[in-house]
Amino acid sequence: MGDQVPPQDDASTDQHLTPNAIYTPLSKDEIRLAVLRGCSDHKEAISISLITSRWSPSQQYEALSYAWGDQAIREWIWVDSAPPRLCPVTQNLHAALQHLRRRDSDRVLWIDALCIDQANLEEKEQQVGRMDRIYQAARNVCVWLGPGTHESDSAMAAVPRLLGSIWNPSSHAYGGYDWELFARLLQRDWFSRRWVVQEIALAKEATVLCGNKEVSWDDFSDVISLYGSRQADAWSSTSASADARGLGASTLSFLAANALRKDGQGNILERRWSLEDLLALLPMFHAQKSHDAVYSVLSVTSDDNPFKCIDYSRPQTELFVEVFKRIADSSNSLDMMFRPWAPDTPGARLPSFIAPASRHPYIRDANGLYERRNADSLVGAPRRPIYAATRPPLASSPLLTLPVVARGWGSDIKSGAPHDSRDDSRTRSDYTLAAKGVFCCFISELSDVCENGVIPRSWLETWRQHQADGQMADLWRVLVAGRSRDGTAAPNWFRRAFASVFSPGESRDGSGLDLPAMLKTAPPSNMADFLRRVSSCVWGRRFLVSTEERAGYFGLVPREAAPGDRICLLEGCSVPVVFRGESI
Repeated sequence: MGDQVPPQDDASTDQHLTPNAIYTPLSKDEIRLAVLRGCSDHKEAISISLITSRWSPSQQYEALSYAWGDQAIREWIWVDSAPPRLCPVTQNLHAALQHLRRRDSDRVLWIDALCIDQANLEEKEQQVGRMDRIYQAARNVCVWLGPGTHESDSAMAAVPRLLGSIWNPSSHAYGGYDWELFARLLQRDWFSRRWVVQEIALAKEATVLCGNKEVSWDDFSDVISLYGSRQADAWSSTSASADARGLGASTLSFLAANALRKDGQGNILERRWSLEDLLALLPMFHAQKSHDAVYSVLSVTSDDNPFKCIDYSRPQTELFVEVFKRIADSSNSLDMMFRPWAPDTPGARLPSFIAPASRHPYIRDANGLYERRNADSLVGAPRRPIYAATRPPLASSPLLTLPVVARGWGSDIKSGAPHDSRDDSRTRSDYTLAAKGVFCCFISELSDVCENGVIPRSWLETWRQHQADGQMADLWRVLVAGRSRDGTAAPNWFRRAFASVFSPGESRDGSGLDLPAMLKTAPPSNMADFLRRVSSCVWGRRFLVSTEERAGYFGLVPREAAPGDRICLLEGCSVPVVFRGESI
């Protein structure tokens, strides 16, 4: 059994390589565990046994948390059965098993790719629904970041030194290099997986492994938190901000520490975050199936679980619309329309009140780096309103019929014209959201789009033209959406910062105001806070003015807005809404 290559001359090759041939059916109260056989020879083929047992939280095993990796590239392991069979696994899982394998003893693990018959949809739905208990009961969760390199070894070894910077921040002769290596480690795929939120938040104990190096999750998570601080930002050797580079890791670390309140034994005492909170925080995390945008976080939400079972055969739009309706019902608000959260699925068209994840401020590229692509949502964090465009909030739930006719195309602009909905649905189902509201005005003037944080000259000219009539007195407040960088009410000193930076109608070079370039000049920290906040609000948006005699409105609108679009106030929305179409 030392051969890791499929036997090419064996007449029973197909039998050897059929993955589902290694499985026997599970009853509803059973799970599988993988026994990784010990071996002193690192080159020897990996061998496991699959054992079936009734589920019990007292079972002794470890759970593996990892990124599957490229499923087109396969390695082979032996599964003890009668007869022994070869089983394909991804390269990343194969590397994890090699490093987890002990020399002289077996190791009992729960691994989703091996312990669930992935070809059996019924079993998969049952076992996925039990994963929260599996990870919570594991004596340890092994976080596998991937094979080691010289850089990753150095980054893992630097964790104790970086923790020491809490007490002695000036002792960082090589701190900048340590932080840079650690930043690169945070670009690994594990930090973008949707399911790791549940896996690490529920863990009683967790260990981070990268190649042959390992550290405790608690230490690793604390360094992530430090990296997201201003201290780490100042030490970074690149122009990219620490907040953006480590966005996925920082969000994960924050949720793992705060989503659940546990006792000393790791038992859950309280779930602190609603489904709305989690969906708003996690659009940058990916899953193989779009349904998992919802299913992967149900076990850590404070909401009563609205879904009786995991159902991957359910049309994704039907699932997402139900989620939206439940959030609107529980929050008494329609602000979820403007929080990007739903996965972008090729060929699928979502109703315009379901905001796609592609509108999230930051998008992760192929190298694991996060780059700003969009402005921050104007509605702010869930349940933390500092302004309401309409009062009171929803007196009753919005009218959301399931199913009816879809409207809109999934942008900030809501359309009254129906479109052809293409969904992987069992029944062709479209949806309409009906809500009460009032018409405010038409858009009369629109400035150019603020691309990449550079405020166009046309914005400055518009401000100059209208400042004489007093319309622009609160312009500074509009440019920061009434909030500071942390989501609280904008401090009054922002007004002074605005006055010192912006001279309406003028720019330093006649082309506009380049906010990112201004930040690179290392302004004082307070001014940097103001500039970052303005940049996060205006990025990719247009500036509007309504010149109607009874209106006199100005503000920020999506790049898709056009003259003639309507500005309306909807009950339950904390910000105005741009409408386009045949009816309101």
